[in-house]
Amino acid sequence: MSSTLTGHHQTALITGASSGIGKALTYEFASQGYQLILAARSIAKMKSLAAELQKKFEVTVIVIEADLETPNGAALLHADIKSRGLVLSALVNNAGYGLTGASEETSLQEA
Repeated sequence: MSSTLTGHHQTALITGASSGIGKALTYEFASQGYQLILAARSIAKMKSLAAELQKKFEVTVIVIEADLETPNGAALLHADIKSRGLVLSALVNNAGYGLTGASEETSLQEA
């Protein structure tokens, strides 16, 4: 797995990339030639996905373990990307969780 994104390719960061919609979008972006940064808590799943994407689409994929549910998770991910000198062309912010129920019954602390 390459740890450097080079050339004139566009780069997409996909959070929550280890399953579901995030995983499906990795294939879409890779098929369009995007170099990828995949971020999720499930590092083993992402490494396997990265290897598959690199082989099938010949794109560079960087895997970053990130827990965006923590208060500083997004800041740590941003710092990691910045420290690598990477510039994003696209962001798919697919990580997170949802609450059920009426929004007027949800406190700001829960959200």
